[in-house]
Amino acid sequence: MTTHFPRQPFIMSGHWTHVVRERHNKLRKFLSTLHVFVLDRANHSCGTIADGVAGALHEFIHGKQVLTTAPTLRTSELSPVNQQRMDDDCSESKSSCGAC
Repeated sequence: MTTHFPRQPFIMSGHWTHVVRERHNKLRKFLSTLHVFVLDRANHSCGTIADGVAGALHEFIHGKQVLTTAPTLRTSELSPVNQQRMDDDCSESKSSCGAC
């Protein structure tokens, strides 16, 4: 019984430091790749990026409360002229995202 109590917390063991560091590095690499993809001008006309990915990334970084005060602009909320421009721009030849 005395070999089990008091026991060193499992979370504080040396193994978890390595796991946390590895997850941190992978998350940083993922966010860097996503950042480059979102900033690529070839992907700006893609509705999936404008509506989904950018909003999810913004919510992840800033939290939900910021999105309620500053909603993202959806293509359905654009004027007919601007919506037509977005639709014309979102084509296989101009967008490299592959979702359009």
